[in-house]
Amino acid sequence: MLQTWWTPGGGVGPLNHLQYGYLWWLGSSGGHRIAFAWGYRGQYIVLIPDQHLVVVVTSRLDDPTVDPNLEADQGMSLIVGQILPAVR
Repeated sequence: MLQTWWTPGGGVGPLNHLQYGYLWWLGSSGGHRIAFAWGYRGQYIVLIPDQHLVVVVTSRLDDPTVDPNLEADQGMSLIVGQILPAVR
């Protein structure tokens, strides 16, 4: 039998109090549950089940002048702040 394993994590962009396990992050925004895989520099696969929404974000990996944490925050801010409200 597999045990469920989640651990509290940090945050990214507007999402805080995330949980992490099995290579996925869990959070919520505006009453919507959000699950996402988070790659280097803000590459995301984001699932928002109640909206039947999947969003994929890629990043520019070859620009050393861009802060990777800022790039990650901006990607998630775009999803939560602009894309999610547009599909409600």
